[in-house]
Amino acid sequence: MNPALSDFFSLRVILLSCGIIAAILYGAADLLLGLTIPDYNFASQSASVLNASGTSTRTMMVITNFFAGTLLLAFSVGIWMTSNQIWTLKFVAIFISANAIFSIIASTFFPIHLDQPMNSPANKINVILMFISVLFYLMAIITGFFANHNWFRYVSLGIILLYLVLFIIGNVLGRSQLKFFGEHGPIVGIQERTMIYTWLIWLILQAVVLM
Repeated sequence: MNPALSDFFSLRVILLSCGIIAAILYGAADLLLGLTIPDYNFASQSASVLNASGTSTRTMMVITNFFAGTLLLAFSVGIWMTSNQIWTLKFVAIFISANAIFSIIASTFFPIHLDQPMNSPANKINVILMFISVLFYLMAIITGFFANHNWFRYVSLGIILLYLVLFIIGNVLGRSQLKFFGEHGPIVGIQERTMIYTWLIWLILQAVVLM
């Protein structure tokens, strides 16, 4: 193989591997740091609590989010390098990058304040930024359905349908659980982590497929 071509493929694989590392890093941080807070309930408490202002886990979560986000940016470059003329795959890279950037900004500069109501100005900024971040990763998954022409497109479709079912169930069980601002419902941790971990699994599988 041509040395230049070999270097290209090596760099591409390294960059794509960053997506796997980022997903594992974020998932491990959520699980391990959640266990360090006494009485923290993964089912009923938001993942944002671990990054909230004044909490013992905030520093580690900020560091984790920064490194995981940086790795996702590198992953996006790897996707772009792999895309060739597949424009839908280029959009996947753009959406993943946007997700990482908004997540870093929200976690670093605009954390949740547990001593204030959810509809306070400070918390509204966090919720809005995180909503935009989530919107971008939803767009990445949706675009991924069109960008991939193998078994992985059905994984993307399955995740999209799962989110739709969760939205409908949440809406039926209680509208209060779907409010952006105001008290969270009793299963907010389950709702959030279902979305978070399916997103992380999707990132890992997308990296593997592109490799």
